[in-house]
Amino acid sequence: MNRILHGLGPAMARGHLVDHLRGGGGALVGLLLLALALSGTDPALALHLIAPFGATAVLIFAVPNSPLAQPWSAIVGNTVSALVATIIVLALPSGVWIPPLATGCAIAAMMLARALHPPGGAVALLAALSPDAIRAEGLWFAISPVALGTVALVLLAIIWNRAVGRVYPFRQPGTAGAHGTKDAAPAARLGLTPDELEAILGSGPIDHPLAA
Repeated sequence: MNRILHGLGPAMARGHLVDHLRGGGGALVGLLLLALALSGTDPALALHLIAPFGATAVLIFAVPNSPLAQPWSAIVGNTVSALVATIIVLALPSGVWIPPLATGCAIAAMMLARALHPPGGAVALLAALSPDAIRAEGLWFAISPVALGTVALVLLAIIWNRAVGRVYPFRQPGTAGAHGTKDAAPAARLGLTPDELEAILGSGPIDHPLAA
């Protein structure tokens, strides 16, 4: 029972207060500026977009080292999702199956573009649930406000994270070895060919002067 209860507990390590302030403060500033920028667009659509942009803010401000939070993932993921969902809404008749179809296709498109970004699913769902607004905006919806809004949020995240001492964008250092080094594989460091190694291993025990 204790093991089950332990498994239901928090999976994240206890963080520092400064990290909480960095993440929450950055999201506050970024979303506030973005909301002001979106105020000139369709008010209803701008209000709904705060939801997926809020999810983007969680990633790029709170966990900026996540692969899902990097600029390519955020910008391309949100934009591709909006584009796919818009095409589906414009091309197909309305139905209860449109939101699941748009979201599923958006996820597949993000994975194909190597730009998986969870808020992209919310962008696609938003578009599918707002067919009238999408038909009025057309494909331009994917550019503005989605792409431009995400670009603005990412730029703010770059400035904010660097100002508070974090690295963003974050890339794992490229390494040639499987163990995080540039050394050759262990077998290659022996200086023996596979045939030579096999001959040594199959030659039987080796007499040693100290062996008794």
